[in-house]
Amino acid sequence: MISDNIVTNEWRDKVPYKEYGQFKVADMDKIAAEIVKERKASKQSMFITIAAIKSDKHKELNNTLRFCTDPNTGIMFGMMNGLMPDGNIRWRAVLLQEMNTFNLNFINDAITYAFIRMHPKVIGSPFQLGEPVYKIIDEDKIAAEKNSKYIMTGQALHIAKTMKKEHILAFGRYLGIFYQIDASAGIIRASLFEHAATNPFDFMEKYNNTNRKWFEVIKTAIVVGVITHDHDKGFRYKSISLGHMESEILNKFIAEPSLADSIKSETLKNDLTWKNLQKETEKEIDVNMITAPIPGQEMELEPQEEI
Repeated sequence: MISDNIVTNEWRDKVPYKEYGQFKVADMDKIAAEIVKERKASKQSMFITIAAIKSDKHKELNNTLRFCTDPNTGIMFGMMNGLMPDGNIRWRAVLLQEMNTFNLNFINDAITYAFIRMHPKVIGSPFQLGEPVYKIIDEDKIAAEKNSKYIMTGQALHIAKTMKKEHILAFGRYLGIFYQIDASAGIIRASLFEHAATNPFDFMEKYNNTNRKWFEVIKTAIVVGVITHDHDKGFRYKSISLGHMESEILNKFIAEPSLADSIKSETLKNDLTWKNLQKETEKEIDVNMITAPIPGQEMELEPQEEI
């Protein structure tokens, strides 16, 4: 399968090509036809723009592209225009300006686009070298990414709104948010809303992590000081070495549940923010100020141990 601006190594290994003497030249007609077929099948726009990453107000941008070569397979990509008398390939030059729009319904545009996206000067090319000059603007891809983010943001905000008070502190710490000792439930929940709105993918990834409860214990124990860290010795609980990375602590917890319980118990005794939070009655959230859950999509909170 071909992606519109990134191709896989598997695809590169199976590129259709023709041989001209010692040269292997990609069959751009077939590649372009495959791109068009896939976009039509998925009902995507047939218009794609190649735009300069940086513009220069003082001079017009012009770049001439002729061909590029896959360093792994030796297959050459370009608009072939016959052979020269010495047997070398004559390439048709493609002139790119600051903004270049291609209508893939036209075969020449489709072939030109199929070549340009592979060129090292374009972001996403598998042969990209140095600082790229052009980027591919695919409105369908941009729209899909925006829709995904909006949906994910709605889910994350819904979780931030409905998560029980006893869970918000540990989850906030797992997200990497720092709280003062006297942080109120309102402050903590507001930080969850902010993270949900600004980084919904990270929010949902950590919320759905099957090891979330363990990472919440680990993060909280580190913040409280029950688990200490030394640059040379790594993480330690009293005289017990827990490894140099949080993933190693997780493995230790899974292998020794009693150790995890001991750390969790001591953390609860020393967590002043948690103790203050238990005494507080959280003010009711104004539901009119919060984004509603996505219509038709019910959100269920997973059971979670207290920290």
